[in-house]
Amino acid sequence: MEHLKLFILLVGLGLLNIHVFAQGICVPDTFEVNSVNGKVMAHLDRGDEPFPDVVIRITKKDKPKNIVKETKINDSGVFDFGDLKQGRYDLIASYPHLKDFYLDLLVTAKHASKNEQIIIWLAADFIKPCSGSYAELKEK
Repeated sequence: MEHLKLFILLVGLGLLNIHVFAQGICVPDTFEVNSVNGKVMAHLDRGDEPFPDVVIRITKKDKPKNIVKETKINDSGVFDFGDLKQGRYDLIASYPHLKDFYLDLLVTAKHASKNEQIIIWLAADFIKPCSGSYAELKEK
């Protein structure tokens, strides 16, 4: 009987460890862009919809406490910071009661062929990495 209790305890701790470990892994790819614009979306039961009232902040990678630009998303979910100087930045998407989503950006020189926007999908699935939130680049 003692072995069964020990086995159940170890399995329970192992599952707890997997759950906690999954929350901690959040390393999205670096996005190379020439302008910082896009939208914030959410997968809902009624379909994909814009996610209003999200605050988007841009900080320099080497000075994370200095906010370069900031905006609050409106009902359309769209954000547009226009052209930023070339360099490395963090884009942080924040919404009350959700874990902040961080995205590493490399802003490069304009290329006529690059016409992409950043789509940020915010979620609250605490079992998945980044709480289920992710980002993608899409053609405009």
